[in-house]
Amino acid sequence: MDYQESELQIKGAVKDFMKLRESFNHEVLEDSYLVLDYGKGQIPLSKLGLAEMGFHEALLVKNERGKYLINLAQKRGVVEYQIQELKKILDGIDRRISKVNVIGLELNPFTIEVRFRTLNSELIQKIKQSEFCDSEKTDMSLASIRIILRS
Repeated sequence: MDYQESELQIKGAVKDFMKLRESFNHEVLEDSYLVLDYGKGQIPLSKLGLAEMGFHEALLVKNERGKYLINLAQKRGVVEYQIQELKKILDGIDRRISKVNVIGLELNPFTIEVRFRTLNSELIQKIKQSEFCDSEKTDMSLASIRIILRS
């Protein structure tokens, strides 16, 4: 069966399954799901895609395209494994960062500023005049929208 035919068969089965759920309207069917069974394994339809098919070699005819998809899926699997290993390394680094002793850690001078997603010049000028604004560091001109908060 070619890929387009299989897509039609799957879509038809999904429609029939939805009708079956509606007809019987039973809680057991609420948690049920469809799988593609190819004799040597099963793939839940929720995970079905070309990449997943490539991991199930027995599903594919070993012609040129089938072999190509299997090869790509294997490469993808290697990369996914590498990503998982890198995530483990990253988690370890994050744990070490969270344990850094901050006593003696020094920062250069900085300010805390307000950023606006939408501009309202009138509101910005009012905020500049408020007790929350550092009037010495904030440019009070109408041209400036930069607001530095008091520390």
